[in-house]
Amino acid sequence: MELARSSPFRCHFVLYKGKPKGRSKITYHGERARSKHNEQCAKREREPWLLATFLPATSTLAKQIVKLYRTRMQIEESFRDVKSVRFGIGFELNVTRSADRLQILLLVAMIATFVLWLLGMTARHSNRHLHYQANTIKDRHVLSTIYLDMRVANDQRFKFQLKELKTAVIILNQVVSAHGEDW
Repeated sequence: MELARSSPFRCHFVLYKGKPKGRSKITYHGERARSKHNEQCAKREREPWLLATFLPATSTLAKQIVKLYRTRMQIEESFRDVKSVRFGIGFELNVTRSADRLQILLLVAMIATFVLWLLGMTARHSNRHLHYQANTIKDRHVLSTIYLDMRVANDQRFKFQLKELKTAVIILNQVVSAHGEDW
C-alpha cells in the first residue's frame, strides 16, 4: 500500500488480534464495572492492532514487529522516568539550547540511569523492592524500574555489597542478551 499522495512511499500493514487477557475492573460489590469509561477501555482492548511498517512482509517479521510494538510502553515509561522530576531524573528541567551541552547532559543522564538500574536490579534480586510497594503483589514488578531505583538510591537503610552489584551486572547482561536474541 502507498501512503501520502504528494510523495507516496510503500509500506506493509500487520493486523494483530491477541488473545483476551480476561481483565475486567470489579466494583466494590464484586460486579464488573459498567461506567462509560470502562466500556470504552474494554472496547479499545478488543480492537486489533493495525501496525504499518516499511519492512518486507513475511510472517516471521510480522511476529517480530508485534513483539517490538508490545515493548513500546516500557520504552515510553523509560522516557517518562528520565524526563520527570517527580518520578525520575528530572531531565525536563534542562533549559539548554546548545546541541553539544544537550549531548553531554544526555550522556550524564544515561550513566545515571545505568547506575540506578544496577541498584534496582540489586534491590529486586534481594527482594528489597517489596519495601516500596503499597500493595502485596509479589509475582510481578509493580513499580517502574527508574522510580524504584531512585527510591533505593535515596534510602539510607540499605547498603549494598560489591558482590550484590556484580550479581546485578550479570543479571542485566542476561536481560540484554535475551532481548538481543529477538532481533
